[in-house]
Amino acid sequence: MPTATTQPQTLSGSVARCTRCNACVQSCPSYLLHKEETFSPRGRVQILRLLLDRKLKYTPHQTPINQTMQDCILCGRCTLACAGQVPVAHQVLALKKAVSLPVLPFPCKTFLAWHARHPRWFDFAVRFIQRLRAWHLFAVFGENMIPLLRPIAHLHRILPAPKQNLRQLLPKTRFHQAPKKPEIIFFPSLEARYIDPTLALTALDCFGNKEVLLWPEMHSGLAAYLLDDEKLCLQQAKRLLTAWEKTGGKKKLPFVTDSWEVFAFLKNYPFLFARLPGWEKRARIFAGRVHFITDFIKAKKSYPQKTALDFSGLLSLPKETIFSAQKILKTHFGKNFVECEYSRFPVPAEIAALSHVSQAEKMILESVKQIASKQIKQVFCLSAWAAWELNYALQKHYPCAQAKNIVYLQAKNDRI
Repeated sequence: MPTATTQPQTLSGSVARCTRCNACVQSCPSYLLHKEETFSPRGRVQILRLLLDRKLKYTPHQTPINQTMQDCILCGRCTLACAGQVPVAHQVLALKKAVSLPVLPFPCKTFLAWHARHPRWFDFAVRFIQRLRAWHLFAVFGENMIPLLRPIAHLHRILPAPKQNLRQLLPKTRFHQAPKKPEIIFFPSLEARYIDPTLALTALDCFGNKEVLLWPEMHSGLAAYLLDDEKLCLQQAKRLLTAWEKTGGKKKLPFVTDSWEVFAFLKNYPFLFARLPGWEKRARIFAGRVHFITDFIKAKKSYPQKTALDFSGLLSLPKETIFSAQKILKTHFGKNFVECEYSRFPVPAEIAALSHVSQAEKMILESVKQIASKQIKQVFCLSAWAAWELNYALQKHYPCAQAKNIVYLQAKNDRI
């Protein structure tokens, strides 16, 4: 998916932008593991080009095409390396949807569908699973008795201990959810709402004394986009865009989120509305006011440990925000910040970690090896999911290092 500043294009148009220059190949973890051209971004784009031009038929070559597309973990590293910003991850995702390849394991897909279409069911299911985790029963039921729940059992292992959700914690804080004159609109991530509300509370500290309007119940449309429900995706995106225009559009209030994946999706709303010129124009104005939480972090403590940044995430990642996060860490840690990319392998998070278990383990192990070889003691991640995945692997293989969300650079939360 192109950045918010580029002109949105059709799938065939974005495929045509590939010049086959080979700049993306060494950035692709799938290629680095297989060492075969068909498993590279350039190879996948060529397959897509041939399919779109009807020079290659899908049915006779279904097995190799499926294997090539399934091995893509949708990390978006190739787009970062591409001068033309070819959105290979989005192209692969579009093909997976077209040929009905599973994007997620069944239980995870079901939960994602509930989140997008039936929020009350989703809320109930999350609270039920959190109770199982708190009673230490989840490992028994999830791991041994119900094989379909093994992906969720994996999440049980990597996620922090169960806590009250954000809705339960907010009344105990000094934070007012609906100020009369908001200065910032904050869209908390799903992770911050249900799994680790400390993320949201720490993010709120980043805004200092500003009046913050919290939107914990809104949908960005990302879940519906991943589920290939275009109608629901556009409905939710239009609802969010319209709500922002009514609340802060005239005042141009910044719209801030702590989710790396949602941030990338919101910045690319113009692409989403490419076939709706009126909405596309409104989406461009909105995308210009979307911020990631790093734009507001005011780190106050300094650590002597060797530190690195991990910008693993899902789909295309905004370059300018990565550079901004690197600048924050470099300013904060000075010579202790490992400025070069510590690993060529991204941390498979969310969809990638659950859909490509064996491949994900290899990639995470490669990241751990690089962290150990460079004697890095802490890694700040832009994605909460990547932080949890990487920290779990570090505790197993290199316990003297830890990974955490970059939000925790902010001074310790004091709202409770």
